[in-house]
This record gives sequence, structure tokens and C-alpha cells, in this order.
Amino acid sequence: IAGSLSQHVLVVSIVLGMAMASAIWVPNVEFIFGLTGATASVIISYIMPALIFIRLVAQSPELTATSIAFTNTK
Repeated sequence: IAGSLSQHVLVVSIVLGMAMASAIWVPNVEFIFGLTGATASVIISYIMPALIFIRLVAQSPELTATSIAFTNTK
């Protein structure tokens, strides 16, 4: 993605500013780790499998559950 140097500096400054503000305002790092872990576990457990399935079915419609479940194995 092409972008200007000033746009890059702005985005990096915002991210670093938010990290600094959260480090100053949150005295206990356990809260941040818990929030990060809860968010990551939801993404890994629920969102990623659904996105992968949607992408696979879009590429190969024959991968639907009905075509897999009712195939003859004889």
C-alpha cells in the first residue's frame, strides 16, 4: 500500500501515543494481558474458522457440508 511519509508518521505517532497513554493510565499489566488474551481467543476460536470456510467455499463451491456428507464412499 503506497502512502506518503507524513501519513506514515501520523499513524505511527497515534499508535505510539495510545500505547504510552495506556501504559500510564493502566497501573496493572494483568488487565491488558487479559483483554488481549480474551480478544485473541475469540478471533482464533470463532472468527477465523468462519472466514476460512467462507473463503474456501467461495473458491470451491463443491466443499459445502452437504456435498461432503452425502458422498458415496463405496
